[in-house]
Amino acid sequence: MKISGLPLAKRNNDIIPHYWPVKSPEHLQELADRKRMAFFGPLYARQRAFLPGAEELMQGLHEAGLAQALASSTPLVNIALIDELLGLSRYLSALVSGENRKPMVSQLQTSSLKAAQELGVCARCKRGHRRRP
Repeated sequence: MKISGLPLAKRNNDIIPHYWPVKSPEHLQELADRKRMAFFGPLYARQRAFLPGAEELMQGLHEAGLAQALASSTPLVNIALIDELLGLSRYLSALVSGENRKPMVSQLQTSSLKAAQELGVCARCKRGHRRRP
């Protein structure tokens, strides 16, 4: 899928060599780190905030004793950075990345199942009932 010519749902090892010459796996990692800081660096400089109502919802669910997780196909380092910026772990029981799973389409599905497993809920249940011990 592309929007305005930008590839979506692609990993750094797919995107970076398309635009820049990569000399080694270490060089690819260096470029990926530079790309990450170019994207996230400005977030450090300005006020970070939840979307309107999002924090209140997460806090209310947490106070009600409902388990919450963040499941994403993005690399864990990005998830950890967003957690650091917003303090998500105050409300979440699990942060799950699908970065090591292929293919991309199934990464989020697999991450969501892993998040449900870490929360101890039935991922296949429509109401997310907790599993019995």
